[in-house]
Amino acid sequence: MLPSIMHSIVKKLQEVLELQLSEVPNHRIIAGVSGGADSVALLRALRSLQDELQLEVCVAHFDHQTRNGQSGEEAKSVEALSKQLQLPCFLGKACANGNPSEEAMRELRLRFLIETASENQAALICLAHHADDQAETILHHLIRGTGLQGMMGIPTSRSVSDNITLLHPMLKVRKSEILDYLVSINQTFCVDESNQDFRYTRNRIRHQLIPLLNDLNPQSETHLLQLSQQVTETYDYLQLNTEKLFQECVISIDSDLVRLHAKLLQEVPALIVRELFRFIWSKLQWPRKKMTFSHWEKLAQFVRNDQTQIDFPAAITARKRGEMIVLERKSQHG
Repeated sequence: MLPSIMHSIVKKLQEVLELQLSEVPNHRIIAGVSGGADSVALLRALRSLQDELQLEVCVAHFDHQTRNGQSGEEAKSVEALSKQLQLPCFLGKACANGNPSEEAMRELRLRFLIETASENQAALICLAHHADDQAETILHHLIRGTGLQGMMGIPTSRSVSDNITLLHPMLKVRKSEILDYLVSINQTFCVDESNQDFRYTRNRIRHQLIPLLNDLNPQSETHLLQLSQQVTETYDYLQLNTEKLFQECVISIDSDLVRLHAKLLQEVPALIVRELFRFIWSKLQWPRKKMTFSHWEKLAQFVRNDQTQIDFPAAITARKRGEMIVLERKSQHG
């Protein structure tokens, strides 16, 4: 039974889930639960909606084994909470290996979650990233250097396999709401000491940069979230135009060779031309890691200038041939 007065977290979660559940083949969900406040709140909210939305909730916890036994205690707490809530629980464990990077830990955890979802025929993996995490992510991307996609932050959902969607249903929930919810249902949680480790850039952003920004303007996080929404809307519109241009200007395309109508490219803004080339790189799964904004800008200028050939990372060449622009990736073998 749902309480007569539903907490804001549960309401927001329900709104996101109702939209997403209409697009997936089943209502089986893998909830990624670390044992911390955010993921415990996610799990309790999912459990409260289980009957209402006919959910099949399973719990998944991945032990990174990086904090001198503390992570093992978290695994036990997640297992105990799952038993209390009468939910199946799946545990994964990394090989102890010094101090892996944040990125390496994320990749290991995601791989475990996808495998668990696949083995249990679950259509959704739910993670507990929230609005405060979103603001931190945008700042992190800005510091490292980013384009429009980075400014969008964490997507609400994305496909991670043919049949599995990764969902972040709490991106409109603030950390203060999470803590309030846990108090209201008298739910305890684990505290991860590594969240205070300033060797991790995200922790420095959370504990040093964001407080400084809030001193300058208490609404700074809200403004970052609003910016993310505006950028997402702009990017979606840009993608529609990019895909339309792709359909119009591509003469032929295969894994190593693309022929494009040069004149059509010369008639559209450089912004869309840059996005078209990014789209082509992604579609063909050409390496993008070494492609900087400068490279994409050179491609956009190449469309209009007198150059006849220009080279890019991963042995990719753009050249002009009559009324065409030809992109070719040379074989990496032989």
